[in-house]
Amino acid sequence: MTDINVPKLGDGVDGAEILSILVQVGDTVSEGQSLLELESDKATVEVPSTAAGVVKSLAVAEGDTVSEGQLILSLEASGGAEKASEEVPEEVPEKAAEKPALQDQLTEPSTAAPSQIDLVIPKLGDGVDGAEVLNVLVAEGDTIAKGDALLELESDKATVEIPSDVAGIIQSLRIAVGDTVVEGQVIGVVEGQGAKPTEKPTEKPAEQKPLPQETPLPQGVTEPQESQPLPTDKAEAPNLGNPVPAAPSVRRFARELGVDIQQVKGTGPRGRISEADVKAHVKAQMQGLLTGASTGTPTPASTISALPPMPDFSKLGPVETEKMNAVRRATAQQMSLSWQNIPHVTQFDQADITELEVFRKAQSKVMEKAGAKLTVTAMLVKICALALKKFPQFNASIDIENQQIIYKKYYNVGVAAETPRGLMVPVINDVNTKGFVDLSVELNTLAKKARERKISAEELQGATFTISNLGGLGTTYFTPIVNWPQVAILGVGRASLQPVWQDNAFAPRMIMPLSISYDHRLIDGADAARFLRWIAQALESPLTMMMESENP
Repeated sequence: MTDINVPKLGDGVDGAEILSILVQVGDTVSEGQSLLELESDKATVEVPSTAAGVVKSLAVAEGDTVSEGQLILSLEASGGAEKASEEVPEEVPEKAAEKPALQDQLTEPSTAAPSQIDLVIPKLGDGVDGAEVLNVLVAEGDTIAKGDALLELESDKATVEIPSDVAGIIQSLRIAVGDTVVEGQVIGVVEGQGAKPTEKPTEKPAEQKPLPQETPLPQGVTEPQESQPLPTDKAEAPNLGNPVPAAPSVRRFARELGVDIQQVKGTGPRGRISEADVKAHVKAQMQGLLTGASTGTPTPASTISALPPMPDFSKLGPVETEKMNAVRRATAQQMSLSWQNIPHVTQFDQADITELEVFRKAQSKVMEKAGAKLTVTAMLVKICALALKKFPQFNASIDIENQQIIYKKYYNVGVAAETPRGLMVPVINDVNTKGFVDLSVELNTLAKKARERKISAEELQGATFTISNLGGLGTTYFTPIVNWPQVAILGVGRASLQPVWQDNAFAPRMIMPLSISYDHRLIDGADAARFLRWIAQALESPLTMMMESENP
């Protein structure tokens, strides 16, 4: 039997949704044949088979969210299917028949030890510290096969199922819905064949049982007080790295604010910590610093209004619901992260692009011969790269945890693009080394790939600055959200012909509205004003760009 697993999905892609399953049980597949069509927040791809054979079982369904390494299906080599199918039913009943005898002998270490196997949470993904248990898909006494789904977990990255890496009968579970789990945590014990013997099986669970169960214990404050065994161990549990009763996104939020979440008092059900609790803790600390009072007891989270339940709009009239696609979910999460963690300020200016339009139209035929179309956006990409070199704080990131500023010596500009699936931001790398022809061709190619859902994950990563041009939609000024971990974003509106007082008379001039949103922790208002004015002057005098160095 050959297992086919989800391959690497790309850098920064932790999960993808199954759009369609292209095979079914009983189908004969060849190596390289497409099995699934997956959609992540980066791209839509097909997953090929790494082996040939007959599909024996499917471990996924359409609509599921899968991650790297997760079991997709099992293949049986042609000619061996009948023999394998005859052998499996004979072994499983024997194994099941042994279950009562093994359970009856749990008090005898010499007989129970060889069959005990721990079920452990695998690696959850880069940057994922923990995940919340949405569903427990098995129960004690269930017979499971290798690859069977045990839990459904939700992190701040994706929702995934955790498959079993062993076969056997579940003897015990140490997890419940709502618990938060971390990599390496033991969630249960399976009785199976070929397990490595465990010393003193009757004593080991009794000695270590409190530690694996630390995940649910913080959620019920009264439970440790009622049982009260090993009180010192309970008190030291947080220092041992056990998860606190908070969602991964809340823990990350606290870490980015420099808050020790172990010190935050949760006011949710069973002591669960919310973002409001973290904010209340920070507020109490700040008030203590200002007044000189102790900050040991945080301000109750009730002082900060929580999001109320969603009203039942169907009572007022007809409604229609639609599930968010992967791109929209990723956009919502990224924008929430950016808005919550970056103190935004937006400043406005305008540029007279009358001469720029003359220059652009004069060069358009030359550009068309080179297979490109010279647009204002392409010219802005170049101008912004030059501005970033002149004002390096706009090409930086803030590392709050280590209290440092990271200045990037490369210039990658992302350009927001509207697609049928939602907003995407293709990235043009090393803009400062490229001319208008290269930039125009690359910008057009990336935008087309984004609209056709053919863009790769690598082409959506690594931007140091972003441009959002809504001029084509007729808008003027707006306040774009800085895309964390960047520190600034340029908003561009539609240019319009306006009367401008010039040389003792009004003259028709093409005026373009500009907006710059920035992270006020790093960039001051005066810096932003100079940066935006420099861009405006570069647009007003195209030859200014020719004076800047083209070297990296």
